[in-house]
Amino acid sequence: MPSRAEETRHLEGELAVWRRPSRSLPTRISFLVLAATLVISLTVTGISLWSIDAFLREKIEQKFPSILSHASQTLELWYVQRIHDIGEVSRSPILRENSEKRYSGASAERATLARLELGRYLDDVLRGRAQYRALFLMGPEGEIDLWIGEKIELPGSMRERIADPTTVTVSDVWGSGERRLQVVSVRIDTQGSKGASLHAVLKLDELDRILSSQSLASSERVSLVGPEGRYLASTSGEILGKTYGHDLPEPDQKPVFSDHTKANGERVVSSAARHPRFGWTLVVEEPHKAAFAPAKSALRVTLGINLAIVGALSLIAFRVSVNMVRPIEDLSQAVRRIAEGRSGVVIPRVERRDEVGVLNSAFREMTTRLAANAREIEAANKNLRAKNDELKCMNETLEQLSITDGLTCLHNHRFFQDY
Repeated sequence: MPSRAEETRHLEGELAVWRRPSRSLPTRISFLVLAATLVISLTVTGISLWSIDAFLREKIEQKFPSILSHASQTLELWYVQRIHDIGEVSRSPILRENSEKRYSGASAERATLARLELGRYLDDVLRGRAQYRALFLMGPEGEIDLWIGEKIELPGSMRERIADPTTVTVSDVWGSGERRLQVVSVRIDTQGSKGASLHAVLKLDELDRILSSQSLASSERVSLVGPEGRYLASTSGEILGKTYGHDLPEPDQKPVFSDHTKANGERVVSSAARHPRFGWTLVVEEPHKAAFAPAKSALRVTLGINLAIVGALSLIAFRVSVNMVRPIEDLSQAVRRIAEGRSGVVIPRVERRDEVGVLNSAFREMTTRLAANAREIEAANKNLRAKNDELKCMNETLEQLSITDGLTCLHNHRFFQDY
């Protein structure tokens, strides 16, 4: 059990550390450990973040072109199928025979009956093809002669462009959002109906559905951008009609990866590739924050763990250094008392086998020898004082004998003369 004096010295050592935190050795050691571990932790965190960021960027650069390629193939197949469908309809005997009756200058009655037959046929066709909003016939003069399906007002410029198709053609997309229009047109090639044409208004919601069928994360969106940079279709409906706001790739250029900030301040990572039809561009985009969220999450976790390790190591270093320095402080205080001339100075024993333990043993041995030497000197001084007192008594006796007569025991002539 430690003595009261040892406990008092221990408490004094603790108080000395806290009174002089910046000057104490434990604090300096703790600051050194803190700085070293903090630099190492921040370096490791930075390297980890850079590695994760590079890994995610590489994965994105591999994933986005695959999404674009699949979307482009799906779109192309969809348009090929629409062109094939309208071509098959235009070549059907019912359409060809009744178109010839309608536009060959036949009697009004026959023309009216042919129009009714055409209406019934096109109505059956429309019912069997969910990809069309409407079907209509245009006469040789470019007038709309028969309309089946949803009533839509075609812009004048659009009517002019689709009035005389030479082959099966697909028009550009007019409008945006719910007002998007695109028409597939084919000439009805019969002798009596030259100049007449069949047209199908496509449901462009199908484009959004096709784009949504890709394997996408919740934060990713695939869009179709027109030659002028306007969004024509997208898995995110709120951007339809808006502008892409970034350079479009060249026709034969490989998918281009980009990390840029849009006009609305949103930072995105994207990849764009040209679609083989209509001068369109397919774009896949993802907000930068969402794309690199794993890196930020890893950064927070890594930084938190590293800071916890730094704090724990600093605390451990402080406690270890305090325990290491306390015996040295006890030694220094004991040496200071010895230098001040105090006696009975006791150095507590330290049960350690390191340099501090060796130093403690050496100082304890030195203190023991000093105490023994002090005791020997004290004994010698005591003996010397006794001898000195004895000699003083003898001198006094001799002095009395020198001034006293031996027979009469009276002072002699010498004392009389001195007195």
